[in-house]
Amino acid sequence: MKNDGFVVHLSADPSELWHRICQDPRTRETRPKLDKSSDSELDELKKLMLSRAAAYANARDVEVDVEGRTPDEVSEAVLILMKAHGCYPLAAG
Repeated sequence: MKNDGFVVHLSADPSELWHRICQDPRTRETRPKLDKSSDSELDELKKLMLSRAAAYANARDVEVDVEGRTPDEVSEAVLILMKAHGCYPLAAG
């Protein structure tokens, strides 16, 4: 992905992500089910995130924590990072 563009990893604490999943019925219906090999789905989400952490770190250019931020604040943070890395404004063509 890095070869084709600037990769931003949007992150949040597993508890916050689980809260968001539980609050949106469409998300719970459409996301892949956890296999419940842990004591709780939150524990399994934590394990899943931990197992993917290195891959996410290698795949991204930057990480933006979205917890406690509005979508506008997140997009502003992404734009600031893109500018800091020379990726914005995008070249025409």
